[in-house]
Amino acid sequence: MANEGQGTFRRVYERLFPERQVYVRTHGEVQFVTLSGPFQVGLTSLVCVVAAWVAFSTFQYVFQNDIIASKNERLRIAHTAYQDLEGELRSTQLRFISAARDLDAKHNQLIALVSQKDTLEQRLNAISERLSDVSGDHMEASKEAAALRDQLQGERSELSDQIGTLQGTLRATLDQQSDLEQNLAATRDKVVSLSAERDTLIKSNADLNGNLENINLRLSNIRSEQRRFVERIAARTSDDISLLEDTIAMTGIEPDALFEKSGLRTGAIGGPVIEPDAADDGMLKSDIRLDDGAEFDSSVTGLESNLQRWEALQSVLRALPLAPPADNFYISSDYGRRTDPFTKRAAFHGGVDLAGPARQLVYATAPGKVVVAGRNGAFGNMVEIDHGMGLRTRYGHLEKILVKRGEDVGFRTKIGRMGSTGRSTGTHLHYEIRFDGKAYDPSRFLKAGKYVFKN
Repeated sequence: MANEGQGTFRRVYERLFPERQVYVRTHGEVQFVTLSGPFQVGLTSLVCVVAAWVAFSTFQYVFQNDIIASKNERLRIAHTAYQDLEGELRSTQLRFISAARDLDAKHNQLIALVSQKDTLEQRLNAISERLSDVSGDHMEASKEAAALRDQLQGERSELSDQIGTLQGTLRATLDQQSDLEQNLAATRDKVVSLSAERDTLIKSNADLNGNLENINLRLSNIRSEQRRFVERIAARTSDDISLLEDTIAMTGIEPDALFEKSGLRTGAIGGPVIEPDAADDGMLKSDIRLDDGAEFDSSVTGLESNLQRWEALQSVLRALPLAPPADNFYISSDYGRRTDPFTKRAAFHGGVDLAGPARQLVYATAPGKVVVAGRNGAFGNMVEIDHGMGLRTRYGHLEKILVKRGEDVGFRTKIGRMGSTGRSTGTHLHYEIRFDGKAYDPSRFLKAGKYVFKN
């Protein structure tokens, strides 16, 4: 089980990180640098660490903004409550002043009534003394005394009622004053508490402003490092793209024509236009801003476009038949106009003849599918392979065919042995390359292949 697990891990590792080559052109020569699997693992780990750091920084930035927004909202609510309490305090003070004035007026009225009571009592005493003096004299004095008693009794009853009413009013006023004093004290305590909380929030807001300035500086440094990294990668990919395009152009086929046939797109970008939000909370004075954001986004967009084209060129390059179909050969007849070996008249030769030892192995020059494998007139035993993108290669005059029609073959798959079948004057391989049904000079492909496969 351990061996099977190690084997599975190794297969996954080799599939994800196969050995890759990066081609570099220097002074007209093409070289390639091999990127080993461990190197690719290290590079992938570095990219993941950078991405994780960017995500962490972004999260910190968003989290700090949420905290500041929450603090500002709490401060605004506290400020509003403070203003409401100030209004309530002013209203309570006005009610208290009004009640105090009413109480003072009623107190003055009560003093006047008490004075009136004293005056009446004095008058009653005087009348009583006068009644005692004249009670025995005559009837008129008795009647006058009775009338005075009735009058005095009525005035006493009325005065008692007024005194009771004033006492009740005074008690109610005193109770209201006590409630107002309690409300005033509670309001003052609440105002003091809100003022302390406001001071705490202002201090916390100042601390957050300082933290935001540090985060702004850190984000600016990160963005600068990212921009320099993107520019270095973009420069390298641009050089590689130029090298790959020049290599493909050596074959006589334009890279864009191959892109159209393969369905590859090297500049497919898009999306809706979303304006950035501009927020100003009225309290926060620190601005988090990266002036080079647009420039960085443009650099990333350019790098993505370059990488897409680089990957497309790599895919096209892997499908091109740039390798020689045999190991030992020399060109015995070039592509183009020539004298036919049988008729001795001018004729067009759609490929190159590669002469070499009989029965030596012939290899597929690129991955593809066998579409012809058998006898084909003047070509004798012939194999034709479709490599996609409109590219096909033909291998004629084979002594023996080693593949079948419909078979998928890889690069350097053995497809036959060199011979002299068909219309041939000796052992050689007739090798053709066709694009969209048109024959192209295989020598140009072989020349480009020397740059690609050069150590």
